[in-house]
Amino acid sequence: MATMKKSPKIPHLPHPSTVSEASHPLLSGGITVEPESTLLTAVREPNGRFRRGAPSPNPSGRAPVAPEVKEAARAHTADMLAVLVEVALDGAAPPAARVAAANAVLDRGHGKPVASLEAKVATVDFNAMHLDALRKMSRPSP
Repeated sequence: MATMKKSPKIPHLPHPSTVSEASHPLLSGGITVEPESTLLTAVREPNGRFRRGAPSPNPSGRAPVAPEVKEAARAHTADMLAVLVEVALDGAAPPAARVAAANAVLDRGHGKPVASLEAKVATVDFNAMHLDALRKMSRPSP
């Protein structure tokens, strides 16, 4: 006969309406809310774009990767490169996986390709163009 395991006890938290968030850090997540009168204007436009001049939604930028995580990832670099090469050379692997693995190996060995941009740059004198147009308009037509 199989015995059923009991699930671990979950601590009972008081209902949010009975406890103020400021006095219970688990309910508030440590976040404090300012009164509505001190809140800044909306950060986004009605179309969803960020409002110009509004405070940044992410003022500190991307969170840095912990040095321990980088160190642990670098310890497996040779093994992961071997896996990428194995997938790239495996004829039975899906073509998308082979291409992705081949690109990853090439990027690590030779660096990502430099993006090039071709552009034709011309200097245009709008004043001269405008003057020419005025001269043509002011000439009497034959």
